[in-house]
Amino acid sequence: MGAAQDEPPLFPLKELWRFQVQPREVTGNQTAIFFTPQTDEFRLYFISSNGTCRALFKKTGKVSWVFSIGEPFSHGIFLHGGGPLIVAGAQHTYALDSVSGVPIWRRKNPSELSAPIIGCEGSLFVFDAGGMLYCLNPSDGEPQWQVELPDKVGSTPLVTENKLFCGAEDGSVLCLLTSDGRELWRFSAGGAVRSGFVLDGELLFFGAGDDYAYCVNAANGKQRWKSRAAGNVNGIPTTDRSSVFIASDDRTLRVFKKSNGHARSGSPVSLYAKLDVKPIIINELILFPQQNALVGRSLSQLVYVNRYLAPGDITTSVHYDQDDSTFYFGCRLGQDGLLIAAMPESEYQETTTLQDTPQNRTDEISPGSEAPVPQQDEIETEHEVTESPSEEVKDPPTITEPMSEESDAQQKKEDEDETEVLTEAEEQSPITPGSARSLAILAVHERDLATASEMWRRALRPVADSSYTVTIGLFCRSDSVNSLLDLLSEVEVEDILVFERTTEDSTCYFICVGIFPSREEAVNHMRKMTDEIIQQNPSVFRLDSFVD
Repeated sequence: MGAAQDEPPLFPLKELWRFQVQPREVTGNQTAIFFTPQTDEFRLYFISSNGTCRALFKKTGKVSWVFSIGEPFSHGIFLHGGGPLIVAGAQHTYALDSVSGVPIWRRKNPSELSAPIIGCEGSLFVFDAGGMLYCLNPSDGEPQWQVELPDKVGSTPLVTENKLFCGAEDGSVLCLLTSDGRELWRFSAGGAVRSGFVLDGELLFFGAGDDYAYCVNAANGKQRWKSRAAGNVNGIPTTDRSSVFIASDDRTLRVFKKSNGHARSGSPVSLYAKLDVKPIIINELILFPQQNALVGRSLSQLVYVNRYLAPGDITTSVHYDQDDSTFYFGCRLGQDGLLIAAMPESEYQETTTLQDTPQNRTDEISPGSEAPVPQQDEIETEHEVTESPSEEVKDPPTITEPMSEESDAQQKKEDEDETEVLTEAEEQSPITPGSARSLAILAVHERDLATASEMWRRALRPVADSSYTVTIGLFCRSDSVNSLLDLLSEVEVEDILVFERTTEDSTCYFICVGIFPSREEAVNHMRKMTDEIIQQNPSVFRLDSFVD
């Protein structure tokens, strides 16, 4: 389906579909899409800044699954070849099964991450703000090795089959072995290295905060040339047959000859917006976003060719999927995030409806479907999993017949008296997990969310490492919490769990359903939920995600 190399530039574009991410009460109005989407054979994966990851079918834009972590994403999304989908939150890094969206493992970040997660076969590389580099096993998230770097890495790193290139705030550029983190060479630029890298044969290109673009030998780190720009060079470079393209903060796109760093004819190209993302090259055209336009210029003369006008400012790099000749990118539409799929009109074929093939549709995960879920023995978790929780948690709550008004009043008084006595006697007689569970159920019924949260944590600590729950969402408004609890009380569900999360600005609550001894049982329960609950986008988590 791809165009031949001698065909004219691929413009204009035909929009295939768009997916709009609207503000949700769960995490506020931060729905923008800042990180470049990723694709595999059937699906597109993207994250919005409110902490939600979605998988869409590429041909239709319909949702395959949704995963919400209740915390903002910090450094993007990475599809590990032959392995899981990796998403980096502000506090944790998650590995998701790409077909179902089910979490495979979760790892707490040692500190704030400073660079995008990247990986190669058998390894993931995580950079933190303390200047540490961690190599993780993608199957279970366990560290394989770690090294201390000269400073915090703020660049977009680059990994090859056996080498990792990264740039630090002190101007260092390092080449490390991916097998053990051993340093092969180090190069010192004249300013902080916050750009990306591009490797072209034996040449490595990048920019620095000293207003220079650099070219070094990738084998030994020896400088081949450096060329002056008029501003910090923080963009991500790209190359064609003879040139390297890289943007600087003075709103220009500069083009240098790869061989000697001399400015090419037509360089620099003036921009009307900063360009911090990587331009892409398709046939004889270089494409890059400028506010709400995807601009195309010819590679040969750098002259303007055409542009595609998006509904709002483009907020990500453009991801070009060669398999289906489609461009995917995010933009901002008011307070909403918008994901767009577009194809060159020369490649577009009109059909009455765009539908997934039967082969595609067998992968779709819908409520009640029987699509395969990763088996427990294939999923490594942070700790050893014990399949049998304690008796207190496994026993269901006692269900009684409706009481008369007099009996109800008497029972309520007894419950209140019991709560008061237990509270006063807590220091002398600690609450057991069994009594904490009873108090938690009562507190949920009475909408005493703070008490419910504390009691559930006490009740579940003994089994937190070996039990799972279905999380309905994180809610920060009391009316939303009460509405959901009312809805859950009307349908047949397992235990309703409440966990408080307090920040400097607000107090929010995770609402969860059920306590299960394995991930499979939790997933099966989630699939059987009613449509009203499914619309809340539930996800499966281990209980130690919420129990301190």
